[in-house]
Amino acid sequence: TDTDFEADTKIYEDFLGTVEFLDEVANPPWSDSRSIIVDEPWPDGTITSPVAISGQALSFEGVVSVRIKDGSGKTLTETTLKTASGTERSAFSGSVTFDKPKSGNGTIEIYNASAKDGSDQDKVSIPVKF
Repeated sequence: TDTDFEADTKIYEDFLGTVEFLDEVANPPWSDSRSIIVDEPWPDGTITSPVAISGQALSFEGVVSVRIKDGSGKTLTETTLKTASGTERSAFSGSVTFDKPKSGNGTIEIYNASAKDGSDQDKVSIPVKF
C-alpha cells in the first residue's frame, strides 16, 4: 500500500543516513540521495567501447539512464539500463557502446530521468579516461 511504501521509504532513508565509509578506503560513487550506487567503472579509470557499467539503483519503472560525454561535454551516447526491480534498490548492468571521443577524458553520467519532466535526478558523474 502507499502507506507501507512511505513507511518503508522513511526507514530506508534513515538507514542510508547512517552509512559512512572510512576515509582511507576508496568508496563507490553514488548520488547524494543514495538512490544510485555505481560499482563499475571506477572514477578516473580508463575505458574503451563498449564499457561495462554496473551498480544498484532505486529508479522509476526499474530504468536508469546512462550518458557518456567527452571532455568538451559533447554527448557520445545515451541509453538506458534495466534494474532488477522498479520498487526497491536493485542491481543493474550492461555493456554500453559509444562513439570515438576526440579528447582523452570524459564523464559517464548515470541518473534517473524524472517522470514529471525528464530532467536528470539522482545523477552520479564519473570522470573517466578514454
